[in-house]
Amino acid sequence: MTWTQKIRSSQTKGIRWTERERRKERERGRDHMDMTDLMLRMIVLTFVLRVTALQLRSPLRQTVSMPCEYDYEAHGAIEQLSLQWRSPKSQLLCHFIKHKDYRNCTQGYSALYTPGNITLIIHKVKEEDFGKHVCSVSKRHAFLDYIIELVQVTESSTPLPTDKEEHSGMFLC
Repeated sequence: MTWTQKIRSSQTKGIRWTERERRKERERGRDHMDMTDLMLRMIVLTFVLRVTALQLRSPLRQTVSMPCEYDYEAHGAIEQLSLQWRSPKSQLLCHFIKHKDYRNCTQGYSALYTPGNITLIIHKVKEEDFGKHVCSVSKRHAFLDYIIELVQVTESSTPLPTDKEEHSGMFLC
């Protein structure tokens, strides 16, 4: 939006920004209209971004299922939905786009989709699979990142129960 458009928009709301006032604000290092936009984005994104963390334990060479549950489809199916699984090194492992009927996974990985869940299946866990995996679910203006940490255990030890905790945060565009 140009300054002229912002000024016109502001005038209709009872706020008048002249070119001189805009220059003054810029000289002070603050731009009221841009700060307002930034604050609005921060408020909105605080409500739409959710991060959840889970920890799973596995020995090498086992098959592991990593669930990624989300509530976007709790009240019915959503047409436009994108889901991605990324490795601890941020490599794309699986990508699923519902409205385009697109599904692609790196060799050694597969994804199982049901409304409300996209599960990453790692066939024969390798050393590089240990660490934090990220499942990203997005629909129009809402995003969810689900983090699952895969921790290595020896085959002789008994796996401990999984720990699950939820976090919220802000994401700035």
